[in-house]
Amino acid sequence: MKELIYLDENALSPAGGPLGVGYYINEEAKKAGDDCIEFIKSNPKVKEKEGKQKKILYKFPRLTKIVRSVRHIKDYRNMLYSPSVEMNKFDDYDVVHFHTTSDMYKQRKNLENYKGVVLLTSHSPIPLAQELYAACATGFERHFFKKRIKEFENMDKWSFMNADYVVFPCPDAEEPYYNNWKDYSDIKEARKDHFKYVLTGISQREAKVSKSEIRKKYNITNDEFVIVYVGRHNEVKGYGKLKELGKNILEKNRDIKFLIAGREGPLTRLENPSWIEIGFTKDPYSLISAGDVFVLPNNETYFDLVMIEVLSLGKIVIASRTGGNKYYEKAGAKGVFLYDTLAEAEELVDKVKAMSKEERKKLEKENRCFYEKYLTSTVFYENYKKMVNEVVD
Repeated sequence: MKELIYLDENALSPAGGPLGVGYYINEEAKKAGDDCIEFIKSNPKVKEKEGKQKKILYKFPRLTKIVRSVRHIKDYRNMLYSPSVEMNKFDDYDVVHFHTTSDMYKQRKNLENYKGVVLLTSHSPIPLAQELYAACATGFERHFFKKRIKEFENMDKWSFMNADYVVFPCPDAEEPYYNNWKDYSDIKEARKDHFKYVLTGISQREAKVSKSEIRKKYNITNDEFVIVYVGRHNEVKGYGKLKELGKNILEKNRDIKFLIAGREGPLTRLENPSWIEIGFTKDPYSLISAGDVFVLPNNETYFDLVMIEVLSLGKIVIASRTGGNKYYEKAGAKGVFLYDTLAEAEELVDKVKAMSKEERKKLEKENRCFYEKYLTSTVFYENYKKMVNEVVD
């Protein structure tokens, strides 16, 4: 049984989203001696050229926006109006697995006579058409996109309706689609037997720098309680609510610090000396490990990579009761606490803060064990292969 995963093998990396999922499948397949899985391959020289161009453009932010918009518009036009007719030789494979609706839609001509199984995994916390619009860099790009929004929505719908199976990490990860896509309930009802669920998994994360060194670097004493957030500063990720939570907590507590990582924008920091923004970091794991609790305040949740990373590091989590976060509550992850309101979130912070070191250590160990049982890359690969074999048989 041969499978083509429609992701660029040269771009795979241990990050979030499609390329991260592909990375772990690829790595585990190599370990298992599994030569039945293949990926598409881009020209390395093209990638190298694109990388050099990005480095140059980063020096000129305003020009970067314009160039990015022009590229996006070109990509959008190709996506909608220029279906690929390249010889992908899909017939050489029993399964073709797409990881974006745009990739699948662009290959619609090549799929017309394909006899194998088509899988689709959509990794976006909201339908791709909406995520693309939210990412528009300029007014010109937004204008182009807005005039064609219905066509992009049709792209999503066509892909969900024409895949043999749509794959999600868990049923709760579908919540953002129900919330933000009016057609989703009808699609699910019409195709309810064409959905599969496989939990994502990752390799063990490790801190590079000790807890004491991180605290010393950011002038945090050992007896201060540290709340950590790592992620994008936007509404989907709940950064606005995180700031509101921080404001309420810091007004009442002088022995709490917020340690925040991720590029600022479009939302910006809370102006408070106990709110520490460090910007983008290549080592988020040392920051997470230096904290006492990690907060995940998403307004919409698919199945966040950072949650799995935090559990692998054995840290306590306070998260919004949204989407894929609900899985952890249902599965009995004892060191993950969910809230519906900011008042509840504040109470949970107080609860964890009041715990003894022994109580916290017990919960941290529970989270590490939960990760090892359900969310390692090995477990993910084994469950993924089982699912693929089932749909082919």
